[in-house]
Amino acid sequence: MADNATTKEQQWAMQLKKMQYKNKAPISVRKTQLSQRMKTKKNALRDMIEENNIPQAEKLYAQLVELRAELCVLNIEQEKEDYGFIETDGIEKYIRAYRQDCRLLGRAIERLLSQ
Repeated sequence: MADNATTKEQQWAMQLKKMQYKNKAPISVRKTQLSQRMKTKKNALRDMIEENNIPQAEKLYAQLVELRAELCVLNIEQEKEDYGFIETDGIEKYIRAYRQDCRLLGRAIERLLSQ
């Protein structure tokens, strides 16, 4: 019984360390990984549209919007890390870029669907 509890504690501790490491990875590394994931999702989205698999395409679109939001947060964190603070104008700049990217993605999807 004690061995089982110890094993569970070790597993929990290992998961906690992984989460801490993930959050401590340099922002530039996290941004690169995120960009790679976004590229993979975009390619999959294009394939799903070509196959006319609209439910899967919608799911991928939602995932891309979420990943783009994560990139927005990382950009804000990067600026805060670089300068020690971030002004409201800086946050608004990243939010505007996020909205613009989402609109462009939506338009690109519409063009692909109309082909």
